[in-house]
Amino acid sequence: MQNTSKVPFQISTDCPAILAPTASCTVTLTVVASNNAVFAATLDAGGPASTLTGVSAIASDFAPTFAWTGDGTFFLDGSIATPATAQRTFTLTNTGTLTGVPVAPNVSGAGAGYAFSLLSHNCGVSLSVGATCTATVRATYTNNVASATETLASGTASQALTGSASGFAAAWAFDDSPSGIFTIVALATTSTQTFTLRNTGTLGGVVPERMISGPNTSHLEITGGTCASQTLAPNATCTVQVTFTASANVADRTATLSAGSATRALSGSASGFVLPTWRFVARVGIWVGCNDVTMEGETSLINNATPFCSSPTFQQFPLGGIGFSIEANTSISCPSVGATCQRRGGAGNCLFGTRLYDAFRCQ
Repeated sequence: MQNTSKVPFQISTDCPAILAPTASCTVTLTVVASNNAVFAATLDAGGPASTLTGVSAIASDFAPTFAWTGDGTFFLDGSIATPATAQRTFTLTNTGTLTGVPVAPNVSGAGAGYAFSLLSHNCGVSLSVGATCTATVRATYTNNVASATETLASGTASQALTGSASGFAAAWAFDDSPSGIFTIVALATTSTQTFTLRNTGTLGGVVPERMISGPNTSHLEITGGTCASQTLAPNATCTVQVTFTASANVADRTATLSAGSATRALSGSASGFVLPTWRFVARVGIWVGCNDVTMEGETSLINNATPFCSSPTFQQFPLGGIGFSIEANTSISCPSVGATCQRRGGAGNCLFGTRLYDAFRCQ
Protein backbone atom coordinates (compact mmCIF):
# COMPACT_ATOMS: atom_id res chain seq x y z
CA MET A 1 0.00 0.00 0.00
CA GLN A 2 1.17 3.48 -0.66
CA ASN A 3 0.09 7.11 -0.36
CA THR A 4 0.03 8.34 -3.95
CA SER A 5 -0.26 12.02 -2.98
CA LYS A 6 2.53 14.16 -1.48
CA VAL A 7 0.59 15.01 1.67
CA PRO A 8 1.57 14.50 5.32
CA PHE A 9 0.05 11.05 5.78
CA GLN A 10 2.08 8.25 7.30
CA ILE A 11 1.05 4.62 6.63
CA SER A 12 1.42 1.64 8.94
CA THR A 13 -0.13 -1.83 8.33
CA ASP A 14 -0.17 -5.44 9.45
CA CYS A 15 -1.05 -6.72 5.98
CA PRO A 16 1.10 -9.62 4.68
CA ALA A 17 2.65 -9.63 1.26
CA ILE A 18 -0.08 -12.09 0.04
CA LEU A 19 -3.52 -11.83 1.55
CA ALA A 20 -5.66 -15.02 1.24
CA PRO A 21 -9.17 -14.81 -0.18
CA THR A 22 -11.67 -13.44 2.36
CA ALA A 23 -8.82 -12.58 4.72
CA SER A 24 -8.35 -9.06 6.02
CA CYS A 25 -5.68 -6.83 7.45
CA THR A 26 -5.46 -3.33 8.93
CA VAL A 27 -4.05 -0.14 7.44
CA THR A 28 -3.44 2.86 9.78
CA LEU A 29 -3.02 6.40 8.44
CA THR A 30 -1.36 9.08 10.61
CA VAL A 31 -1.55 12.75 9.67
CA VAL A 32 1.60 14.78 10.48
CA ALA A 33 0.92 18.56 10.39
CA SER A 34 2.69 21.68 11.63
CA ASN A 35 0.21 24.24 10.37
CA ASN A 36 -3.50 24.80 10.01
CA ALA A 37 -4.57 23.09 6.71
CA VAL A 38 -6.92 20.69 4.88
CA PHE A 39 -5.15 17.61 3.49
CA ALA A 40 -6.38 15.15 0.79
CA ALA A 41 -4.71 11.95 -0.46
CA THR A 42 -5.36 8.71 -2.38
CA LEU A 43 -4.72 5.35 -0.79
CA ASP A 44 -3.66 2.64 -3.29
CA ALA A 45 -4.20 -0.93 -2.07
CA GLY A 46 -1.84 -2.30 -4.72
CA GLY A 47 -2.06 -5.68 -6.50
CA PRO A 48 -3.52 -6.65 -9.89
CA ALA A 49 -6.93 -5.37 -8.89
CA SER A 50 -5.74 -2.22 -7.19
CA THR A 51 -8.31 -0.12 -5.41
CA LEU A 52 -7.82 3.62 -5.00
CA THR A 53 -9.41 5.16 -1.95
CA GLY A 54 -9.56 8.90 -1.29
CA VAL A 55 -8.71 10.12 2.20
CA SER A 56 -8.64 13.66 3.75
CA ALA A 57 -7.69 15.37 7.03
CA ILE A 58 -8.04 18.76 8.67
CA ALA A 59 -5.39 20.30 10.97
CA SER A 60 -6.52 23.24 13.12
CA ASP A 61 -5.69 25.29 16.24
CA PHE A 62 -2.03 25.66 15.33
CA ALA A 63 -0.90 29.08 16.68
CA PRO A 64 2.07 30.83 18.24
CA THR A 65 1.74 31.46 21.95
CA PHE A 66 4.07 33.72 23.85
CA ALA A 67 4.89 33.82 27.55
CA TRP A 68 7.26 35.92 29.69
CA THR A 69 9.70 34.59 32.26
CA GLY A 70 11.84 36.61 34.68
CA ASP A 71 11.92 38.21 38.11
CA GLY A 72 9.62 41.24 38.06
CA THR A 73 10.32 42.45 41.61
CA PHE A 74 12.47 45.57 42.08
CA PHE A 75 13.88 46.74 45.43
CA LEU A 76 15.66 50.09 45.35
CA ASP A 77 17.79 51.91 47.91
CA GLY A 78 17.31 55.67 47.67
CA SER A 79 20.13 56.53 50.05
CA ILE A 80 22.75 56.16 47.32
CA ALA A 81 21.61 58.33 44.42
CA THR A 82 18.62 60.13 43.00
CA PRO A 83 16.94 59.03 40.95
CA ALA A 84 17.51 55.43 42.03
CA THR A 85 17.32 53.03 39.08
CA ALA A 86 17.40 49.29 38.53
CA GLN A 87 16.85 47.18 35.45
CA ARG A 88 15.89 43.58 34.73
CA THR A 89 15.80 41.52 31.54
CA PHE A 90 12.79 39.31 30.73
CA THR A 91 12.56 36.45 28.21
CA LEU A 92 9.62 36.00 25.84
CA THR A 93 9.26 32.38 24.60
CA ASN A 94 7.07 31.03 21.82
CA THR A 95 5.36 28.23 23.73
CA GLY A 96 2.77 27.63 21.00
CA THR A 97 2.60 25.29 18.00
CA LEU A 98 3.26 27.73 15.17
CA THR A 99 5.97 30.18 14.22
CA GLY A 100 4.95 33.80 14.66
CA VAL A 101 6.06 37.39 15.28
CA PRO A 102 5.25 38.64 18.80
CA VAL A 103 3.58 41.97 19.40
CA ALA A 104 6.16 44.63 20.22
CA PRO A 105 6.64 44.76 24.02
CA ASN A 106 5.46 47.76 25.98
CA VAL A 107 5.46 48.91 29.58
CA SER A 108 2.72 51.01 31.03
CA GLY A 109 2.72 52.72 34.34
CA ALA A 110 4.04 55.48 36.53
CA GLY A 111 2.99 56.80 39.90
CA ALA A 112 4.01 59.17 42.67
CA GLY A 113 7.75 58.77 43.08
CA TYR A 114 8.28 55.97 40.54
CA ALA A 115 8.09 54.96 36.88
CA PHE A 116 8.70 51.82 34.80
CA SER A 117 9.99 52.07 31.24
CA LEU A 118 11.01 49.74 28.41
CA LEU A 119 14.75 50.20 27.95
CA SER A 120 15.29 47.87 24.95
CA HIS A 121 14.04 44.68 23.24
CA ASN A 122 14.83 42.38 20.28
CA CYS A 123 11.36 40.92 19.82
CA GLY A 124 10.58 42.34 16.39
CA VAL A 125 11.36 39.14 14.47
CA SER A 126 9.57 35.86 13.79
CA LEU A 127 10.03 33.25 16.51
CA SER A 128 9.78 29.57 15.78
CA VAL A 129 8.25 27.25 18.35
CA GLY A 130 10.48 27.31 21.43
CA ALA A 131 12.50 30.33 20.25
CA THR A 132 12.98 33.38 22.49
CA CYS A 133 13.60 37.12 22.52
CA THR A 134 14.30 39.51 25.40
CA ALA A 135 13.15 42.86 26.75
CA THR A 136 14.88 45.01 29.39
CA VAL A 137 12.80 47.09 31.80
CA ARG A 138 14.07 49.96 33.94
CA ALA A 139 12.49 51.03 37.24
CA THR A 140 13.14 54.64 38.31
CA TYR A 141 12.33 55.91 41.82
CA THR A 142 12.58 59.46 43.14
CA ASN A 143 10.91 58.97 46.53
CA ASN A 144 10.16 56.37 49.15
CA VAL A 145 7.46 54.05 47.75
CA ALA A 146 5.93 51.15 49.67
CA SER A 147 4.49 49.30 46.68
CA ALA A 148 4.34 49.95 42.94
CA THR A 149 2.72 47.60 40.39
CA GLU A 150 2.82 47.85 36.59
CA THR A 151 2.90 45.48 33.57
CA LEU A 152 5.25 44.40 30.78
CA ALA A 153 3.08 43.21 27.88
CA SER A 154 3.37 41.65 24.41
CA GLY A 155 -0.07 40.96 23.04
CA THR A 156 -1.77 38.69 25.55
CA ALA A 157 1.52 37.80 27.24
CA SER A 158 2.03 39.87 30.39
CA GLN A 159 4.62 40.13 33.16
CA ALA A 160 3.79 41.77 36.48
CA LEU A 161 6.28 44.41 37.61
CA THR A 162 6.37 45.29 41.28
CA GLY A 163 8.75 47.39 43.34
CA SER A 164 9.46 49.40 46.45
CA ALA A 165 12.05 51.99 47.47
CA SER A 166 13.37 53.27 50.77
CA GLY A 167 16.18 55.42 52.08
CA PHE A 168 15.31 58.65 50.25
CA ALA A 169 15.97 61.62 52.57
CA ALA A 170 17.46 65.09 52.67
CA ALA A 171 20.93 65.37 54.24
CA TRP A 172 23.01 68.43 55.03
CA ALA A 173 26.70 69.31 54.89
CA PHE A 174 28.82 72.43 54.61
CA ASP A 175 31.19 72.66 51.66
CA ASP A 176 34.89 72.43 52.51
CA SER A 177 35.63 76.11 51.94
CA PRO A 178 35.94 78.49 53.77
CA SER A 179 37.89 77.08 56.70
CA GLY A 180 35.95 78.59 59.63
CA ILE A 181 39.14 80.08 61.08
CA PHE A 182 38.72 83.82 61.69
CA THR A 183 41.67 86.19 62.19
CA ILE A 184 41.48 89.87 63.18
CA VAL A 185 44.44 92.23 63.18
CA ALA A 186 43.81 95.65 64.76
CA LEU A 187 42.59 98.17 63.73
CA ALA A 188 39.95 95.84 62.28
CA THR A 189 37.38 94.55 64.74
CA THR A 190 35.36 92.09 62.58
CA SER A 191 35.98 89.22 60.19
CA THR A 192 33.23 87.59 58.09
CA GLN A 193 33.03 84.28 56.23
CA THR A 194 30.23 82.90 54.06
CA PHE A 195 29.57 79.15 54.28
CA THR A 196 27.77 77.07 51.65
CA LEU A 197 25.17 74.63 52.99
CA ARG A 198 24.39 71.78 50.56
CA ASN A 199 21.62 69.17 50.44
CA THR A 200 23.74 66.04 49.98
CA GLY A 201 20.76 63.70 50.28
CA THR A 202 18.46 62.08 47.73
CA LEU A 203 15.26 63.98 48.55
CA GLY A 204 14.39 67.68 48.72
CA GLY A 205 13.89 69.19 52.15
CA VAL A 206 13.36 72.37 54.15
CA VAL A 207 16.66 73.88 55.29
CA PRO A 208 17.03 73.22 59.04
CA GLU A 209 17.60 76.00 61.56
CA ARG A 210 21.09 77.48 61.52
CA MET A 211 22.66 78.15 64.90
CA ILE A 212 25.96 78.78 66.67
CA SER A 213 26.71 76.96 69.90
CA GLY A 214 29.72 76.51 72.12
CA PRO A 215 31.82 78.36 74.68
CA ASN A 216 32.41 81.60 72.73
CA THR A 217 29.13 82.48 71.09
CA SER A 218 29.49 86.11 72.23
CA HIS A 219 32.26 86.57 69.65
CA LEU A 220 30.55 84.72 66.77
CA GLU A 221 27.11 85.32 65.29
CA ILE A 222 25.12 84.61 62.13
CA THR A 223 24.83 87.91 60.29
CA GLY A 224 23.25 86.95 56.95
CA GLY A 225 22.81 84.34 54.24
CA THR A 226 20.19 82.93 51.88
CA CYS A 227 19.02 79.80 53.73
CA ALA A 228 16.01 81.21 55.56
CA SER A 229 12.67 79.61 54.61
CA GLN A 230 14.16 77.64 51.71
CA THR A 231 13.47 74.15 50.39
CA LEU A 232 16.50 72.69 48.62
CA ALA A 233 16.48 69.93 46.01
CA PRO A 234 19.27 67.33 46.12
CA ASN A 235 22.68 69.01 45.59
CA ALA A 236 21.16 72.51 45.76
CA THR A 237 22.80 75.07 48.07
CA CYS A 238 22.22 78.17 50.16
CA THR A 239 24.59 80.35 52.21
CA VAL A 240 25.17 81.20 55.88
CA GLN A 241 27.20 84.31 56.78
CA VAL A 242 29.06 84.32 60.11
CA THR A 243 30.92 87.28 61.67
CA PHE A 244 33.63 87.12 64.33
CA THR A 245 33.96 90.30 66.45
CA ALA A 246 36.76 91.31 68.83
CA SER A 247 38.01 94.64 70.17
CA ALA A 248 40.86 93.23 72.24
CA ASN A 249 43.56 90.61 71.85
CA VAL A 250 41.94 87.15 72.14
CA ALA A 251 42.88 83.61 71.14
CA ASP A 252 41.15 80.28 70.61
CA ARG A 253 37.61 81.59 70.71
CA THR A 254 35.74 78.49 69.52
CA ALA A 255 32.17 77.63 68.62
CA THR A 256 30.23 75.39 66.22
CA LEU A 257 27.99 76.38 63.33
CA SER A 258 25.26 73.79 62.72
CA ALA A 259 22.29 73.20 60.43
CA GLY A 260 20.62 69.85 61.00
CA SER A 261 23.29 67.18 60.47
CA ALA A 262 25.77 69.72 59.06
CA THR A 263 28.43 71.17 61.37
CA ARG A 264 31.44 73.42 60.92
CA ALA A 265 34.00 74.15 63.62
CA LEU A 266 34.64 77.86 64.13
CA SER A 267 37.61 79.48 65.82
CA GLY A 268 38.76 83.06 66.06
CA SER A 269 41.65 85.15 67.31
CA ALA A 270 42.53 88.84 67.38
CA SER A 271 45.89 90.55 67.77
CA GLY A 272 47.52 93.96 67.52
CA PHE A 273 45.31 95.71 70.03
CA VAL A 274 47.22 98.03 72.43
CA LEU A 275 45.80 98.78 75.85
CA PRO A 276 44.77 102.47 75.91
CA THR A 277 46.82 104.92 78.02
CA TRP A 278 46.50 108.59 78.84
CA ARG A 279 48.64 110.93 76.80
CA PHE A 280 49.47 114.30 78.27
CA VAL A 281 48.19 117.04 75.96
CA ALA A 282 48.78 120.37 77.68
CA ARG A 283 48.97 122.33 80.92
CA VAL A 284 46.99 125.52 81.17
CA GLY A 285 47.36 128.26 83.77
CA ILE A 286 44.03 129.94 84.36
CA TRP A 287 43.77 133.40 85.93
CA VAL A 288 40.67 135.25 86.88
CA GLY A 289 38.50 135.59 83.80
CA CYS A 290 38.25 131.93 82.88
CA ASN A 291 38.25 132.54 79.14
CA ASP A 292 38.66 130.06 76.28
CA VAL A 293 42.34 129.31 75.61
CA THR A 294 44.55 127.64 73.04
CA MET A 295 47.14 125.12 74.20
CA GLU A 296 50.13 124.02 72.09
CA GLY A 297 48.07 123.24 69.02
CA GLU A 298 45.41 121.43 71.09
CA THR A 299 42.10 123.19 71.41
CA SER A 300 40.25 122.90 74.66
CA LEU A 301 37.20 124.53 76.03
CA ILE A 302 37.12 125.52 79.67
CA ASN A 303 33.54 126.09 80.59
CA ASN A 304 32.89 128.92 83.02
CA ALA A 305 30.27 126.94 84.86
CA THR A 306 30.04 129.30 87.84
CA PRO A 307 30.92 132.95 88.49
CA PHE A 308 34.01 131.78 90.37
CA CYS A 309 35.10 129.14 87.73
CA SER A 310 35.04 126.44 90.39
CA SER A 311 34.11 123.62 87.96
CA PRO A 312 35.96 124.05 84.67
CA THR A 313 35.58 121.06 82.32
CA PHE A 314 37.45 120.07 79.16
CA GLN A 315 34.82 119.27 76.52
CA GLN A 316 36.98 118.04 73.64
CA PHE A 317 40.57 117.41 72.59
CA PRO A 318 41.06 116.95 68.85
CA LEU A 319 43.88 114.79 67.48
CA GLY A 320 47.40 116.07 67.80
CA GLY A 321 49.59 116.70 70.82
CA ILE A 322 52.87 116.52 68.93
CA GLY A 323 55.86 117.03 71.22
CA PHE A 324 54.20 115.82 74.37
CA SER A 325 54.88 112.53 76.08
CA ILE A 326 52.84 110.11 78.13
CA GLU A 327 52.81 110.85 81.85
CA ALA A 328 53.16 107.61 83.73
CA ASN A 329 51.80 108.99 86.98
CA THR A 330 48.50 110.43 85.86
CA SER A 331 46.68 108.06 88.25
CA ILE A 332 43.63 108.23 86.02
CA SER A 333 41.97 105.15 84.50
CA CYS A 334 41.54 105.23 80.75
CA PRO A 335 37.95 104.40 79.78
CA SER A 336 38.15 104.27 75.97
CA VAL A 337 40.24 105.39 73.03
CA GLY A 338 39.61 109.08 72.28
CA ALA A 339 38.23 110.00 75.71
CA THR A 340 39.45 113.25 77.28
CA CYS A 341 39.89 114.36 80.87
CA GLN A 342 41.57 116.95 83.03
CA ARG A 343 43.41 117.03 86.32
CA ARG A 344 43.34 120.21 88.39
CA GLY A 345 46.32 121.33 90.45
CA GLY A 346 48.20 124.46 91.58
CA ALA A 347 47.39 126.97 94.35
CA GLY A 348 44.76 129.55 94.99
CA ASN A 349 41.50 129.86 93.20
CA CYS A 350 39.92 131.78 90.36
CA LEU A 351 39.87 134.97 92.43
CA PHE A 352 43.28 135.04 94.08
CA GLY A 353 45.79 132.99 92.11
CA THR A 354 46.69 130.56 89.38
CA ARG A 355 44.78 127.38 88.81
CA LEU A 356 46.58 124.76 86.68
CA TYR A 357 44.82 122.20 84.52
CA ASP A 358 46.52 119.22 82.91
CA ALA A 359 44.72 117.94 79.84
CA PHE A 360 44.92 114.26 78.79
CA ARG A 361 43.52 112.16 75.96
CA CYS A 362 43.11 108.38 75.96
CA GLN A 363 44.93 106.64 73.13
